[in-house]
Parts: sequence; structure tokens; C-alpha cells
Amino acid sequence: MRAYGMNSDLCLDKAFYRNSGFPSFLESEQKLYFIIIKNDNIIVFDMKPREESNQQDQKERAGLVMHPERLQIIGVLTGKKLTPGQIAKKLSTISQAGLYRHLKRLEEGGLIEVVETHKVRGTLEKVYTCSSPEKAHFSEEDVRDMSPDMQHNLFTAFIANLYNQFLRVHRVAEETPEVLGKAGYQILPLDMKPEEFHSFQKDLSALLEQYNSTDADSASERYYLSLTLFPEVSHGYES
Repeated sequence: MRAYGMNSDLCLDKAFYRNSGFPSFLESEQKLYFIIIKNDNIIVFDMKPREESNQQDQKERAGLVMHPERLQIIGVLTGKKLTPGQIAKKLSTISQAGLYRHLKRLEEGGLIEVVETHKVRGTLEKVYTCSSPEKAHFSEEDVRDMSPDMQHNLFTAFIANLYNQFLRVHRVAEETPEVLGKAGYQILPLDMKPEEFHSFQKDLSALLEQYNSTDADSASERYYLSLTLFPEVSHGYES
């Protein structure tokens, strides 16, 4: 067994390699690694602080989520088990190559998982689901830790996904106009005292929990409720 401490301005792109050749390198700031070589295996321990590691994990997760097509895929798979063909029927604007590419990235990132496989004409067909949609969500603390650019990119992806849903409904409405009666959007001003604001958040969460997608049955019709909430602010705003 050999062990090395190493200061390097090159960052290994994986923490563990097993019989797969020497790892590739990425440019990075100077970092500290501890490397163990045993039985032709290379084990690399990244000695960066836990906080920095968490920020990197958050950045990688945000990179997965910050794409309107991947947000759509997460949405249709939440509480559902679908094959790529079934997903394609629901999201016809995503190309077949793009769909498979997104599914692979989401699966590798742990945001969706394969729950079944079937042999179809000599090939293995996967059945996907998203059983933990909260992995695609970011807490208040997560958002606070994001850079302004990352916050802007995340919100832009949210708006792009919202617009894609609007377009899908209006395409269907050309042949089925009554679908417009099930869609709508508005901005509604609310006036609340600080203690009422927390009650509002609690009541809203309880209401949404009643219609949680993970509890839906086959007779249910899916809707997408997109929530935004902003305080009225001006220069010198104090919470």
C-alpha cells in the first residue's frame, strides 16, 4: 500500500477509480488530496472542507435541475412510472435523442430511478419514476448560499418550464378548446402581518399535501401548480 499527500492545482473528476485507467483532470483552484494506491486501485480522498463539498454538491444538483426540459421530465415522472416512449408522448417537444440524454443525466444524478425493466424486441426497456421530487427543490438556506448568477439561472429555468407548459396547453386547445377552462394564471396581491405570513405558509402546505402526486390513482388528472411569492420591496427595504 502506498499513500501520498498532494497539493495540486489539478482536480480529479472522480473520488474513486477501480481498474479503469488513470483519471482525467480538470482545471481547478489549488486543493489538497490524499491518495492511496492498493492492489492496483487508486483511492483519492478530497480533503476540502465539508462546507466547500456541500457547495459543490449543490452546484452539481442545480446544474441538473436548471434545464427546462429536465424540469418537465421530473414533473411527469413524479408519482408515476413511465417508459421513455410514454414520456415522449407527454413531452412531444423534446427530441428522442434529447430525452434519452436527459434521462441518463437525471438517473446518474439520483433525481430519477429505474424501477422496472422489460425486454422489448431484443432490447431492454427501462421504466422510470421520480419518487423523491424534493431532491429537485432547493431550501431557503440552499438559495441563500447560491451565487446571484446561479439564482438567476435557476429562476430562468423555472420560467422557461412554465412557458413550455403554457405552449403545450395552447397547442392542445387548437383541437380541444375546453382545455383552456382548466388552465389559468394571475397575480394576486396579499396583505399579511408577519404572524399571518407564517400561518399562510403552513395552511398552504397543508392544502397542497391533500393533493400530493405520490398519492394519486390512475383515475386522477394531473395539473401543474406553479407557485411564486415575492414581497413588495423598494429601496431600503427591511424585513
